[in-house]
Amino acid sequence: MIKKIRIFIYILLNVKFHILKNVKKKYVIFDKEGIDYTTKILPDNSYFILETRPHDLKKFYISQKILLNFLKNYFIKKKNLFNSYLISVIEEVNPKIVITIIDNSLKFFEISRSLEKNYKFIAIQNSARYDILRYKFEYKKKIRESDLSKNFYLPNFYSFGDYERDHYLKNNIYVKNFSKIGSLKLMLAMKYLKDKQEKLISEKYDICLLSDDAEDFNKNFKEKNLESEYALIAKYTIQYAKKYNKKFIFSWKRDKANTDHQKEYNFYKRNLSDQEFDYLLNNAIYKEEPYHSYKAIIQSKIVIGVSTTMLREKLSLKGKILTCNYTSLSLFNFPIDSIFVLKRYGYDNFEKKINFLLNMNSEDHKKELENLGEYIIKYYNENDLDELKKILN
Repeated sequence: MIKKIRIFIYILLNVKFHILKNVKKKYVIFDKEGIDYTTKILPDNSYFILETRPHDLKKFYISQKILLNFLKNYFIKKKNLFNSYLISVIEEVNPKIVITIIDNSLKFFEISRSLEKNYKFIAIQNSARYDILRYKFEYKKKIRESDLSKNFYLPNFYSFGDYERDHYLKNNIYVKNFSKIGSLKLMLAMKYLKDKQEKLISEKYDICLLSDDAEDFNKNFKEKNLESEYALIAKYTIQYAKKYNKKFIFSWKRDKANTDHQKEYNFYKRNLSDQEFDYLLNNAIYKEEPYHSYKAIIQSKIVIGVSTTMLREKLSLKGKILTCNYTSLSLFNFPIDSIFVLKRYGYDNFEKKINFLLNMNSEDHKKELENLGEYIIKYYNENDLDELKKILN
């Protein structure tokens, strides 16, 4: 209740009322987050951006139709206040398609469940989704009062690969239609680098270590030593790079201006020695330009991480990865077993695996990729972006 009161006060102080009149768009982009990607695949002036998070709200839309529909949705259909408002705005705009790249949005699930019969709802996969297993774990551990995975509702899901189909069906997630498209972010990154005529150097780096979603794991998961276990892959990678004098690069997930960057910084500061942390900082790149991490993975012989989405995107580029989950939680495991997954603990096994992968010849590597197929993620093709735009149009 206190949280709702704070949100209400924030809206009163920060949001301006805006009359919505004669705004007819083919698309409603659901959720302001991710619009840097979504707007690039839709025709200009064809979309209306619907802010769906209280802290994003700058305008509160009103019209006669919105007011009437709001009263109907709230009092007759018994929707909550905010959902009644969102539904009423969508009904005013009356799009053909409601689209989002925030494919784990609980709010999107609620609204699509209510309006599926009237509009086509499309969610484009944005990240490697560990949410379902995490929600089940949190419910089991009584961290949450309910299993939020039961709220998932996706009429049309544009996923990385076939794995999502099996994973969602296995966990009884409602998805009416699946379409395998690969990674939209990767498509846009490749287009950006091509248009900019970036001169990328093949194998500029031996090893690229990617920052994962660093957080206070011990507190959030109520597990001892989880955070230090999660950070082991960074410690081992640094140890290996220094021992063999490898060309090493570390890519932060967020830029310095992002408030969440400090969480990343503190995570590695806490879990690495002073020498390891200094080495990380001295070989790090920040998000000071678009798609900085993509430039790093494209120019690296091997990409290393725990659960970051970019491991799959490197596979989409038919590159080499190494992923290791040294924690006690299986929910961080890579979705399938392959030559690129290390299960044995200890630095010695880590070192042997990297040496093996770096020395693997192109023919053996090609065979391993053929064995994987496009199950985890569709292999990148430069025509993918145009094909996706055609589908949406």
